[in-house]
Amino acid sequence: MSDEDRMKAVQGLIDALVERERKEAEEARRAEYEADVAARGDEMQGGQSNAPTSFNLNTDKTWYIY
Repeated sequence: MSDEDRMKAVQGLIDALVERERKEAEEARRAEYEADVAARGDEMQGGQSNAPTSFNLNTDKTWYIY
């Protein structure tokens, strides 16, 4: 096996290892995200939000900062 062929083979192994590690890191990030979402429970589901459904206006003519 020539030096050039050997270097190509080694580089192919390195590329495969780097790609496998990249995929494993992506899967770990995805699993962590899914675990975080599951830990929150139904907080993000159901279409409910924390936004107020109505606003209370100041009707007694006072300024709220005082």
